[in-house]
Amino acid sequence: MGARGPKPKPTVLRLLEGNKGKRALPKNEPRPPPNMPGPPVYLNEYARQEWDRLAASLHAMGTLTEIDQSLLAAYCMAFARWRQGEEDLERMAQLDLSTHGIVLRTKEGNLFQNPLVGTVNTLRRDMQRLAAEFGLSPSARTQIMANDPDDPIARKYGIA
Repeated sequence: MGARGPKPKPTVLRLLEGNKGKRALPKNEPRPPPNMPGPPVYLNEYARQEWDRLAASLHAMGTLTEIDQSLLAAYCMAFARWRQGEEDLERMAQLDLSTHGIVLRTKEGNLFQNPLVGTVNTLRRDMQRLAAEFGLSPSARTQIMANDPDDPIARKYGIA
């Protein structure tokens, strides 16, 4: 045991141990229809590419159903805006080899942070928050418990 306590067990081991705390598990949880939604027509090109890249995998993981369409669309639009902002910063970097577009200069010669830097950072944070809802990072995936009613181990331990 280290200074911070015991190392947490991997998710699979925790699942195999069952409900050690004997807490009541959710009963009759609403289950949306399993249909995979199509992309909304209002997605721009970058957002549509991101939708096409993710939708089938998310649906297979059980984290994308028809009722999740708008949330995934919001993630895809945040991704598209972030990507466009990064491209804009890169174009500015090509024009200013000393500060690479990160810093701008006023007419008086004072330096200030390019507002696009803050915008891109905000868009990235928005994208990360929405991505976590679908388990789109290794740490976010550890927080998602997709129930498989056909899993014999899950049925045995009452977690299906």
